[in-house]
Amino acid sequence: MSRKYVNVLLCTLLVELVVVDSYLLSSPNLFGRIGLIIFRFNAIRTFPGALITVGAVSIMGAALSWMIRYACARRFATRTVSLAVFSVMITICVLLVARVSVRFSGWSYQQVGIGFRVGAFLLPVILTLIFVHGFIRVVTFTGRPGLSAAETVDVETGFDEDKPDSNAQN
Repeated sequence: MSRKYVNVLLCTLLVELVVVDSYLLSSPNLFGRIGLIIFRFNAIRTFPGALITVGAVSIMGAALSWMIRYACARRFATRTVSLAVFSVMITICVLLVARVSVRFSGWSYQQVGIGFRVGAFLLPVILTLIFVHGFIRVVTFTGRPGLSAAETVDVETGFDEDKPDSNAQN
């Protein structure tokens, strides 16, 4: 399957996950609604508010992923640095999933309903998917987009490979 179709499928999946997560977060049971009022979670009290909140977090994660990939593609950062940043981001997201698991396994959070708890799990999972996709894109990256093979720069020396006089040192 080509990369274009994978990107379309991934974007469609992420939009669907954001909508489902927003719905789940905005529709807890009675105890969950009381908790949202007491703790003043106004951002996820209604579906539009939850959609804006989850969508903004997902867009910021996708923008960060794109910036890291762009830095790798334009040689602002090496592939190793980009992979290290993605590894750190994936680790943070997995730790967030573990934190949500520990927090929502307590008695008081078990009373808010299964939908709300699944919605709470889903946001770190969405971010993990975004960063894993960026990690895979950096691993499979073959060169800078828009440049021919003759215009590439040798990574080890930093000189153009196609110009023999540029390799001469003064």
